[in-house]
Amino acid sequence: MLRIVNLEEIQSILLRIPYLVDLQDQRDSSFEPDVKDWLSKCEKVLENNRLPASGNIAAFRALLISAERGVTPTEVTFHGRSTRRKIREAAAAYGHKQRERANR
Repeated sequence: MLRIVNLEEIQSILLRIPYLVDLQDQRDSSFEPDVKDWLSKCEKVLENNRLPASGNIAAFRALLISAERGVTPTEVTFHGRSTRRKIREAAAAYGHKQRERANR
């Protein structure tokens, strides 16, 4: 069972999501580094609380790192030329869909 302190730590991590979404909406250049930093913090908090979801977060972070390096998930296709930005955004969307499927 999680203690109140642990729950508050997890809640504080989750409360950063609207900020990250705003960065994405504004196409801010700090969006990607901030998301990777947030994922790392989220992973550590979940790991410290012995929650297995930390593995899912780590896998999603790995997917984003691969996308930064130009690796496209096999399930993703593009119309027109694939740019690094398109690859990163597609990988993020793909990872989000995968996470939603896992939660069902």
